[in-house]
This record gives sequence, structure tokens and C-alpha cells, in this order.
Amino acid sequence: MEVPTSSSSHNNSTAIVLTFGLGAVGTYYLILWNKNSKKRKHLKRLRKLREKERQEQFREFALQLPFDKGSAAIVALPFDVLVDKLQKRELKAKQVLEAYIAKTLLVTQEFNCVAQFIDKSIEWANELDALPEVKGPLHG
Repeated sequence: MEVPTSSSSHNNSTAIVLTFGLGAVGTYYLILWNKNSKKRKHLKRLRKLREKERQEQFREFALQLPFDKGSAAIVALPFDVLVDKLQKRELKAKQVLEAYIAKTLLVTQEFNCVAQFIDKSIEWANELDALPEVKGPLHG
């Protein structure tokens, strides 16, 4: 029968310490992974909800603001002519905004270039149109 030496008992205690250490590290990473997994699931739900809201907003705008000949004429104006017409109040800020929203809806179907529209933008355009004087080169 072999008598344990101090080096073999040292090896056993080292193995035990390493085993517990690795177990603790593994448990720590498992807890972190679980926590991050919950965050990822939550963020995924938020993204789906936001995408649903985005699609609904786009549908509503598409129904309210068809891209017609009037809209096409506005978005085809050169920048300097557009500014001039806004300054002279030949065009209203709301008309221009709605024309560009309608055009943007068409373009984003092909290129997915718009994340969202600012909900209050039409309200702001109405407020600008109600002002007694033009505000800035693009009227706001």
C-alpha cells in the first residue's frame, strides 16, 4: 500500500480548488447569459411592436396622402422655386409636407429608407401656415 505523499495531496487539493473555481465561473456565465437572454427577448418584443406601429403609420399616411399629380408637381420643383413659393405663400407648408410624405412612402417601399415620420409634423405645418408672417426660408 502506497502512503500518500504531500505532493499527491497537494495535487488533489489543487484539482478540487480548480473544479470549484471552474464551476463558479461557469455558473456566473450561465447567470449572465440568462440575464442577457431575457433582455434580448424584451428588445425583440419592442422591435416587433415598433415595426407594427411603423407599418400602421405608413398605411394611414398612404390612405390619407396619395401621391397624385399635385404632389408630383410639388416634389419636382427645384429647391429655389420651392422656397420662393413658400415665402410668397403660393404653397402652404402642409401641402409641401404632405407631398413629400406621399413621395417618401413610395420610395421607402423600394428602399426601406424611412424608420418613422414625426407624428406632430402635420400639426406643426398647420401652425406655421397660421402664422401672420413666414418663418424662415423653408417656413419653419
